[in-house]
Amino acid sequence: MQRVQKRAGLNKDERAAGKEQLSKLCGIATFCERYLKIVTKAGDLETIVFNPIQVILLQLIAWCWLTLTPCTVLEPKSRQLGSSTFWEAILFARMWLEDHFRAVVVAHLEKPAHEIFQMCLMFEEELKLPGGLVAEVKARSKSELSFKHGSRMIVMTIGTGGGMGRGFTFRGFHGSEVAFWKNRVDPWASWKAINKAIAKTLDRIVAFETSPDGPDHFFYFQCEQARQGKNNWIPVFLPWYLLPEYSISKRQYLRESRAAAIGQEVSLELTPDEVTLVAEVAAQRPVPGEEWMRWPAKLTLEQLLWRRVMIANECGGDPDDFDKEFPSTYERAFRSKDMTLFPAGLIARYFGMQRPPIQTGVMRGKPEEPFLLEMDPKDTPWTVKLWEKLDPDGEYVVGADPSEGLKGGDPAAAYVLRVDRGQGQAETVAALHGWLDPDVFGSQLNLLGRWFNNARMAVEVNKSYETVRTLRKLKYPNLYWYRDPRNPKTRNARPGWYTGDGSRKLVLAVLKAMARDGDLLCYDVGLPMEMQTFVPGPKGKWEAKPGATDDRILAMAIACWMADLRDTRARRKKPKGQVLREEVSQTAYEAYQKERKLAQLRKRNSGAEFFSFS
Repeated sequence: MQRVQKRAGLNKDERAAGKEQLSKLCGIATFCERYLKIVTKAGDLETIVFNPIQVILLQLIAWCWLTLTPCTVLEPKSRQLGSSTFWEAILFARMWLEDHFRAVVVAHLEKPAHEIFQMCLMFEEELKLPGGLVAEVKARSKSELSFKHGSRMIVMTIGTGGGMGRGFTFRGFHGSEVAFWKNRVDPWASWKAINKAIAKTLDRIVAFETSPDGPDHFFYFQCEQARQGKNNWIPVFLPWYLLPEYSISKRQYLRESRAAAIGQEVSLELTPDEVTLVAEVAAQRPVPGEEWMRWPAKLTLEQLLWRRVMIANECGGDPDDFDKEFPSTYERAFRSKDMTLFPAGLIARYFGMQRPPIQTGVMRGKPEEPFLLEMDPKDTPWTVKLWEKLDPDGEYVVGADPSEGLKGGDPAAAYVLRVDRGQGQAETVAALHGWLDPDVFGSQLNLLGRWFNNARMAVEVNKSYETVRTLRKLKYPNLYWYRDPRNPKTRNARPGWYTGDGSRKLVLAVLKAMARDGDLLCYDVGLPMEMQTFVPGPKGKWEAKPGATDDRILAMAIACWMADLRDTRARRKKPKGQVLREEVSQTAYEAYQKERKLAQLRKRNSGAEFFSFS
């Protein structure tokens, strides 16, 4: 206990306060397990006995209170783990034991809100203390329970909107199925209204729990920010295999198997999908910021048989549907179920590739001597991340997507790739991301590009020409000049990259091919995050789904095009001091010519069956 407090940097008085908090929590937990009753899955009315999942949550509260850390929890989880029951029991116990303790529970729909409140009412109705001790109820309605000693609990739905929490202050908050709030209202607006009413005391408990619904722009966004240390939430992922009851014996599996009943052979050998899952779960390694998110385990055959039964009987034979309801890892929990340009396996590979940068900050210095200034990324609305040191003889390219610099709008993004033509690979060595005005973005790109050996740089000019104007004003020596990639005979129009319908499809195709073939190495978690939400829009155009962004994807796609690893032509050497003008890939031009000829043949043979042109 003292070791934990000293590691948290607490002084003598703070350590005493932490121990007092922990003592209070012990009393709350004891009250729950002695006097609160619930209806079990079997339909029996029994006193609560905390299961392994609930013990983990109790340990988390204990750690927070012992170290005087605000207990604000983000909890992506599997279904039916007893998490909601735990939070309701803790809040009700505090409401009964403490004077003037107020709590709010917010569900996504009316029916779940009603079920949660019925649980609280049952706690009160079935409460039998020694000596007939009772707390006198002041009010009991369909959404409120209050005692005469000033404690109060209110249950509502997210549809209440911006009026939530106005008029009173509370120290307990439980958000249920938070990932689905977005289906009713703007969750950010509602949460901002609620958050203002939460007392900022050390003993407050704020918990968001939900089974995930893909990479949404509210709950998932906050989980990712918490992983990177950009907010005060504590992310806690709870997988299904931590609950012992989620298993089935081999004997029971064979006895209940329909295949065995009709005389077919039932195999107990692991499927390729199960082998992959076993390795994935066992390979998890907790890193700073993810101590409560990674649970390495060796899955047993009994657990895998239970999963197999659930997939067959409850998930329509779809393993992805099982991962949605009963995720095994944090990454599987947030896999998008939308049709995306990038397959789920490829996205998972890039999530597994991520690693922390060796340096983070912003670019400073003069053009001839730029350097990366280490600093707290919270100090600015943008940050530069560096994963590899500069190779003086290395070849580098930069792809950039500017923004308008407005907080809340699309951010700006840029990637620096080191091109290894011998291996046919491009490796991400640096990334710039955040909200920068176009001219500031140009200044940062100028220093970043010069630092990486005057890297060949392409900057999108669809939204604003100001970034390229700034780069030209600063005399950046290696700018890309736009030329229609489908027609190499067109003249170089202007510096910068213009993303039209044709060029957008080409660069995205190159990005997908390089990612699929393992030719692109990227350690930035932001790229697979955006891959998950890159879906076909209303007109069939690949773009970010509402509430998400695709700036990293476009910046990386342009950078991959600049790398030009699929060009078999020998590149002409450019005289030093001359602005380099990118030539068009011969393979892309040949593909375009084939497409034109095929279109002409189709037009002449419109009545014939479809055929391919080679």
